[in-house]
Amino acid sequence: MVTLKFKNSTGRTLTLCVELWASEEAIPAGSEFTLHYPPPTDRPDSTIIELEDDRLVVWCAGETYEIDIDGERIIT
Repeated sequence: MVTLKFKNSTGRTLTLCVELWASEEAIPAGSEFTLHYPPPTDRPDSTIIELEDDRLVVWCAGETYEIDIDGERIIT
């Protein structure tokens, strides 16, 4: 399982968008969030994280994913 940890230190709410699912979650200022996904087994992990204004876009290479915001699991 790959685990990516982030902290929103911007002072404003960010939108986390997980592609290819186009799933969006609000990440409040000061919050910490974690993205978990199984790594691909048949190719290199090509996950890319992109910052667009007030959005953090994660192009997730996993077939599934889970998100925790401030320790609380978000159903995906």
